[in-house]
Amino acid sequence: MFPSSPKVLGKLGKGLPVPKFTRRPVWLLPHMARSGLFQRGDDFVADIKPDAGGRILRHLGGSRQRAIQQFSSILDEFQIMQEILGDESCASPNPGLVEFLDATFLPSQQQLRNVNHPRSCVRAIIRFLEARHQRLRLREVRKSHGDELLAFYANRAPRTRNGYLQKLKQAMNHAVDLGLLPSNPTQRCKYLRFDNRRLRTCSLDDVCTLVQACAGLDPRSRDVPDIIQAMALTGLRPGNAYQLQEDEVEEDIIRIPPQKMKSSRWGVIPVSGYVRLSLQARTAAPYFFPSPQDQSKPRDNMRKAWRTITQKADIDWMQPYDLRHFFASQLAKQGATEQQIGRLLCHVSTSVTSRYVHQDIEDLRPFVEELSDRFQKRVGTHVLS
Repeated sequence: MFPSSPKVLGKLGKGLPVPKFTRRPVWLLPHMARSGLFQRGDDFVADIKPDAGGRILRHLGGSRQRAIQQFSSILDEFQIMQEILGDESCASPNPGLVEFLDATFLPSQQQLRNVNHPRSCVRAIIRFLEARHQRLRLREVRKSHGDELLAFYANRAPRTRNGYLQKLKQAMNHAVDLGLLPSNPTQRCKYLRFDNRRLRTCSLDDVCTLVQACAGLDPRSRDVPDIIQAMALTGLRPGNAYQLQEDEVEEDIIRIPPQKMKSSRWGVIPVSGYVRLSLQARTAAPYFFPSPQDQSKPRDNMRKAWRTITQKADIDWMQPYDLRHFFASQLAKQGATEQQIGRLLCHVSTSVTSRYVHQDIEDLRPFVEELSDRFQKRVGTHVLS
């Protein structure tokens, strides 16, 4: 017996026209990923994304009844439901929360493009549980535990604390998908409200000062100036810069494969001669910026070196991601349109790009002066009384 009945989900939207390019669920599986049988136009599609293994995609024709039968056969063929229901974590009706997070939820995050963030969030939740609720079991989780988690890390930034709560909610949703919980007990936990507007943006002088402050760094951080210059002059995300490989740089073009991009599309970025010479001076084996501990792995971050140089340059408010905003803002000052900047930042739409383009008030003053001059020429000299 399957947890999700096709008879129930099959009634969704019955009698309504199906948009041509919209998938409507017919039979959903209890998976973290959105897997199941879908109707797309007049066609039925089986799309299954297991936590481990390759994606299963089958077109099952236009007959609903036959599509459901074929979908059931696919589940039997690949033993999908047996794998889900036979998971070790599902054998216990009420596993410990720490055990569930570490042994069941965290492995499900391995399919994400960047697993460092969910891993650090889960570790933070486990530290909270070990300090406050060592024996807490999955079915004992309440809304108050989410509030306690936010209070436990009161010394962290609001954005970081919200990230921990978000990951706890995702873990509870995963438990619901696996049939371990009837509903998400942390669903009503409120995120912290804070002003996330970017009040300060780095200028060209700030970036130059930052690079100059790299003098005297620890030998293990000797590649930090090159990382800063690469991000500031190409707009690369920190993760893409750290994982930049030799085969991704083709003369004056950087081509980042879809699996490393948030948009799941190829990222194509032109490289200036200055950056190209900087990269050519480095030995990529296989990464341009390898980990100081293991040369065969990419660098994870540059937190320690970044803290040192930002304090030395007296711009400790600055974060590595600000270099991407700097790149976009400088291009805007040079006259590039949002569409052109979005293309260079590898954004899917310009609505995202607008958050990266920041204009200083002094940069806008000439427009105000020009309007005043045109107004004065039209009406003549007029003294306000």
